[in-house]
Amino acid sequence: MGENTQGRNAEEAIRKGNVQELIAALSEGADADQILQSGNRLIHEATEKNDALLVGALLRLGANPNVQDATGDTALHRVAEKNYTGSAIILLENKADPSILSARGDTPLHRAAGSGSRDVLVIMLSRGANPNVRLRSDGQVPLHIAAANNQRGAAEALLEHGAEVDASDSDGQTPLMEAARSGSIEVLQLLLDRHANVDYQDKEGRSALVWAATKGDWPKVVASLVKAGAQVGLKDRTGNTALSRANLLGHHKTAEILSQSTAA
Repeated sequence: MGENTQGRNAEEAIRKGNVQELIAALSEGADADQILQSGNRLIHEATEKNDALLVGALLRLGANPNVQDATGDTALHRVAEKNYTGSAIILLENKADPSILSARGDTPLHRAAGSGSRDVLVIMLSRGANPNVRLRSDGQVPLHIAAANNQRGAAEALLEHGAEVDASDSDGQTPLMEAARSGSIEVLQLLLDRHANVDYQDKEGRSALVWAATKGDWPKVVASLVKAGAQVGLKDRTGNTALSRANLLGHHKTAEILSQSTAA
């Protein structure tokens, strides 16, 4: 039978979860890295099933652990997003690279951080993955992504493995600012407990408190920042304070807390 036939047999074997049929198809000429009509590769199809035996068979018979699909995802991106630990271990043992950027510009570490895939994140970090790897687009590290999505478990794992608590992106924004602007109270409190710089200002002079007052009416976030010693009177480059921003945008609960802090 020709390579195309064996390729279809390999795809069908993965769909059925039949390791022996997969091995037979690959042994008879199927391309282990063939791209399918879906845009996936065989290794992506196997990881989507969270079947470590299928993934292991593909890798033993020549599949590239770092091959990318039509969107630039590697298999490790997929398992990182879904917290598939068994497949993650096999991929990493076969030299899958957690620093590869997808077409959207993120690494498996960023994907895991945003999805809250703490287990896979720890597996990657414990095998030497860089916790401070940056996005192509704006220089954000995985801790920024965990903060934006209020993924406390992921943020804890990153900090435990050497993530910089005050890492700044291309706009000078830190994970604390990301947590403040997103209303991510759990990660914000974690970052404050880890001594994040509460008054750090980005390139536009905005602190975490200014961001919190600008992006939403989040009294718990604002109260936590004020309690941590945030300077209420800090001005951004436009001359606005957190209070003036809150008043301008109608964030009344935030404005009340800031007014009380100013008066104290």
